Amino acid sequence: MMPMKPVTVLLSVGAILVTLCAVFIGVFPVIFNSIVSKMLVVSPSSKTFDSFITPPVPVYMQIWLFNVTNPDDIRYHGAKPIIKEVGPFTYMEVRKKFDFVWDHDRGTVTYRQNISYYFDEEMSYGHKESDNITTINAIMVTIAAKVDKLGPAIQLAVELGFMRFKESLFITRTVGELLFHGYEEPLLNKLTQYLGDPTNSNGRFGFLYPVS
Repeated sequence: MMPMKPVTVLLSVGAILVTLCAVFIGVFPVIFNSIVSKMLVVSPSSKTFDSFITPPVPVYMQIWLFNVTNPDDIRYHGAKPIIKEVGPFTYMEVRKKFDFVWDHDRGTVTYRQNISYYFDEEMSYGHKESDNITTINAIMVTIAAKVDKLGPAIQLAVELGFMRFKESLFITRTVGELLFHGYEEPLLNKLTQYLGDPTNSNGRFGFLYPVS
């Protein structure tokens, strides 16, 4: 049989623990919701708003290109293409949100976002944006595939364009021109004079050009 004093102490400690648990269960949701509203809810006063505007963790995009090493043999002798994979060409992606419009009644926010890409030579392992790549002439192939569906006048203009600008099945451009900066395409420039320029490309072309 235990003495009365230790039993009283144990009962007191137990009562205190039960009381603390009850208080914790009642207060914890309030504290948790308060922290969540301050940390996660998007508002100009939230601590994470700067990170929402521009994510602090860098995002990288790596691109590999295929370089045709024997374009003349293909063009003049019907040889099979010899292709070499070149890369990576690494770009750091930077996102920035702006023009915020707050709808407090619905608890929503709308915004615009600008995405920019910056070449990272160190993570490209010696490759540069100025490296030359020989690849298929996407403009020529695309137009040639669709020329039969165009009107006679446009067909004639395309054929004359191929002869005048000596368009080849292959082109050699820098990595920067092929991906983001774009390059002058004489035939595309000429066609926009007849067909208009709905993409606002100004006669320039690139695989990822223009990036918005």
